[in-house]
Amino acid sequence: MISENIKNLRVKKGLTQKDLAEKLHVTSQAVSRWEKGDVEPSVDTIINMAKIFEVTTDEIMSGESSQIQKSIEEPKVIEKVVEKVVVEQAKPVLAVCESCNKPIYDGDDIVRRTITHGRSPSTQQVLCKLCEYMRLETIHKNQIKNSKKQRTKSYIWGSIAAVVVLLLGLWIFAKDGVGAIVGTVFTSIFSFTFVSCILLKNNFVEDMFIGIASWGFVKLPGIIFEFSLDGFVFLIVVKVLFWIFGMLLAFFAVVLGFIISLPISGFTYPYALVTSIKHPDKTEDI
Repeated sequence: MISENIKNLRVKKGLTQKDLAEKLHVTSQAVSRWEKGDVEPSVDTIINMAKIFEVTTDEIMSGESSQIQKSIEEPKVIEKVVEKVVVEQAKPVLAVCESCNKPIYDGDDIVRRTITHGRSPSTQQVLCKLCEYMRLETIHKNQIKNSKKQRTKSYIWGSIAAVVVLLLGLWIFAKDGVGAIVGTVFTSIFSFTFVSCILLKNNFVEDMFIGIASWGFVKLPGIIFEFSLDGFVFLIVVKVLFWIFGMLLAFFAVVLGFIISLPISGFTYPYALVTSIKHPDKTEDI
């Protein structure tokens, strides 16, 4: 109805009945009567209202032309969906694992390890991360196994050495008093720690003993003699004396090595044993 259209357009424009009346030069009561439907405005008034509301006269009178005009002015937007087919290019193979023969596509998954062959030139092996992890796990398990084996051998042979030294010492020094017996007991204990440290192979006791003992194994000077019977006798006598001197020198060097290494092994053994248990990777392979 025209009454409802006038009211809706006025409210949409933000005008009061008084504002609209002033613009049309009529009274507010006239505007109220139009909106109530008591009377209808004249054609001239409708034309003026269309200018004020910025609409067509058809919209004021019927309210339909604006929808038709809106549909004409605002074209429909047709959305068209275009499907794109993306072809993913295959990644290049950077390397092939020499253990599992699987191709490696990512450079971060390549592990290169250098393998030495004694005097021969070293070579490089290419592995994937999984095979390298399994290789290190195998090495770690073997280290634990070897460490346990070395500890077992150290217990057995260390105990045998201690018992032999103890029995031998008691047999020799039993009549020499309490001091000799106490010394024999300590010597047997140090014999156990000495043999155990050598078999554990994760400390310096063996190297220290060999280093001290090697002092006695020196090359003796050569002998100048004449080609005669007396010269050959002189050569044999001097050779025998040199041999005896060399044996005594080696014997004293070995004894000195024992004297120094045995008490030191007593302090080294606890560390070597703990290291063998907690850090089997620091144990040399047997």
